[in-house]
Amino acid sequence: MARRLLARGYELLIRDVDEAAVRQLKAEPRVTICASPREVAAQAPVVLMSLPVPLALEEVALGADGIVTAGATPCVIDLSTSGVKAARKVAGALAAKGIRYLDAPVSGGVAGAEQGTLAVMVSGNTELFATWKPLLGIVGRNVFNVGAEPGLGQAMKLAKNMLSSTA
Repeated sequence: MARRLLARGYELLIRDVDEAAVRQLKAEPRVTICASPREVAAQAPVVLMSLPVPLALEEVALGADGIVTAGATPCVIDLSTSGVKAARKVAGALAAKGIRYLDAPVSGGVAGAEQGTLAVMVSGNTELFATWKPLLGIVGRNVFNVGAEPGLGQAMKLAKNMLSSTA
């Protein structure tokens, strides 16, 4: 996903605990490596997160050096598959600090990410969705608004996974 954004001319501030992932992008022009999620959030107009488990999501968003501590980010878009409960918890905590949140889990795997053909199931404020839909369209071919309530994107992703497993 990062490479697709770079190919479209975006500048990226990145933070990842996986040093191999950081090394892959470190030499790219328009990439700045940050020391913490807080550092990213303090400088970015939007933060995209794609994290492996709900605990990581909560740490990056709400931890001691997390996004919530920066207080400056106007929007966080969560591309993780973290579950309804985690999405709602993070959305509520960020909203309490004036940070807007879109729950936007993706489906399509590594190949979909590389080709920009992911499905993106977004829930959250509809005006915020409209603002950031073009950005999400760079990483996903099918970008859907599934409702205004955070967590509905997660619910849709889980339903999609269940339906896919029956085919």
